[in-house]
Amino acid sequence: MVALTAMGAAQLKGLKNTQRFPQIMRAPILDGFTDSEKYEIINEARLLFFREAGDFLHQDVVPDAMYIVAQGQAEVVFITDRGARSPVLLANVGMTLGVTETIGDLPCAASCRASAGSCLLMLEKSTVHRLIRDLRFLRNIARNMHEVMIRYNNFRAAEKDLPVSQRVAHYLLELRSSDNSIRHSQAFLGEAVGCSRQTINKILGRMRSSGVVTIEKGVIHIEDPDALKHWADHDEG
Repeated sequence: MVALTAMGAAQLKGLKNTQRFPQIMRAPILDGFTDSEKYEIINEARLLFFREAGDFLHQDVVPDAMYIVAQGQAEVVFITDRGARSPVLLANVGMTLGVTETIGDLPCAASCRASAGSCLLMLEKSTVHRLIRDLRFLRNIARNMHEVMIRYNNFRAAEKDLPVSQRVAHYLLELRSSDNSIRHSQAFLGEAVGCSRQTINKILGRMRSSGVVTIEKGVIHIEDPDALKHWADHDEG
């Protein structure tokens, strides 16, 4: 069983969520709220700490809360009827998960798994229902949904029409964190793109030789985002 615990008072040392994770004040879901309102919402949330990687939202199960990534990352994966895993998104700090399903009382469209060492802020359904009365919160949800639709359209275009090298470039751009790094294995990328790990390795090798990326201790770092965007728009395979 993966350890999923509420972070203890001793570990927090009396710190509020806003003190421990000040970056959450800039979370897009809270855009437009005053600082005092943000403090109230963030500090009301329950803090969950994952000592090991573990699931917190389950596909086809109705959630009872939404989550904000406060530290680390969360992998969003769609599981097909045959049990195949299809990576959808790598959620970084400040991103929200489960908000649409919590509001609509709907089963999760995909499963979410937090990486080891990650922290999530959990907002109970009652809190979410209170927040949706605020037009600022609704606007931020709409913006998030628009971003999801754009990402989906890009992925669909990449999957249907583009050569594998361009698909890899698209996924690297979508999966990168704020520091332009991708902390996923080549096997994960192969699963996401729909090709073998060996093919991913060859393409990354060409990108590295061209100075587009570097790879150190399994972490891919995008050195030249503009060049990678060129790869995404042109067949460099």
